Amino acid sequence: MREKPDGPLTREDFESADDYARYCRESGIEAFRKKRYPSAWLTHGVGPNVDLMRAIHGAAEPEQLKAQASWGVTKSINDRQFKNAYNAVAFANRNGRVMNVHMTIAWSTVGIVADEELADLNEKFLERFRKWCDARELPRAWIFVLERSKERGLHSHILASVPRDGYADGKAGLTNWAKGCIKNLTGRVPLQKRGEKTKTIVVRHKDESVQLQWKWFRYVMKGLAPNLTRRDSEDRRKVRLLKNVAGVRARPQGTVTTKRVGSSRVIGAKAREAAGFKSELDNGATKARQLYTDLYIQRFEMDEELRRMEAKHRFF
Repeated sequence: MREKPDGPLTREDFESADDYARYCRESGIEAFRKKRYPSAWLTHGVGPNVDLMRAIHGAAEPEQLKAQASWGVTKSINDRQFKNAYNAVAFANRNGRVMNVHMTIAWSTVGIVADEELADLNEKFLERFRKWCDARELPRAWIFVLERSKERGLHSHILASVPRDGYADGKAGLTNWAKGCIKNLTGRVPLQKRGEKTKTIVVRHKDESVQLQWKWFRYVMKGLAPNLTRRDSEDRRKVRLLKNVAGVRARPQGTVTTKRVGSSRVIGAKAREAAGFKSELDNGATKARQLYTDLYIQRFEMDEELRRMEAKHRFF
């Protein structure tokens, strides 16, 4: 894999900790964020390359794990995380992919109460979801948000693109796979029976509706910090609350001591940069109606029509 113009690749450029460990080892890159403590991905990652790197650098001591547990403490979604998540969804749309699936996983219902465990299992779940998508030739497009609430405890929201006609068993198949995956990862049977207060996993799978996609997006962004501001693109002397620009009812979603918001690599920052993609947010949008649009899908469909016309002319 090529390096970035401004330096080596980072953990976020890889879909699994094991892939990144192999890259670091083969490139001779130091695997620690700090000299004294190992990075979170190395402490909690899984795979043969991660195991080898931990053996080379030594296992973390209890005090190291304690210090690592406080790394990346967040009480809300910041402006950079919101922008990355929004741009990832917009870029997916620009490539013809609508986030038509919303999965909510209440990890606390299967005994996951520590942030380090959540980070580990969320990564493993998404890695297996990637393989599930690959097996069905589906896009690897998703974003995730981690939250903590009184009702659900630690839980994750995942918005993903799973075309309704892309596989035969539909929503039921995805739900059954997800339940099986969680059982395999935790060793506990997910709560799914009718009448239970909190199900372990809820899967919402609809047609490719851009409007519903943005409704779900605004919901999972509800942990946005309420005091963040954004400069008005037309008058730099003015500032607007980001929650108003984003059309989000910002409210606390608990403290999380691991990565709070992320996206799959194919719609991540590096992929967007390589494509020269700019969203309405990048271009200075100041109103929610400018952000939550079907413009990206329209542009994709126009490009597709143009390609069909060009192919037709070449044929004749």
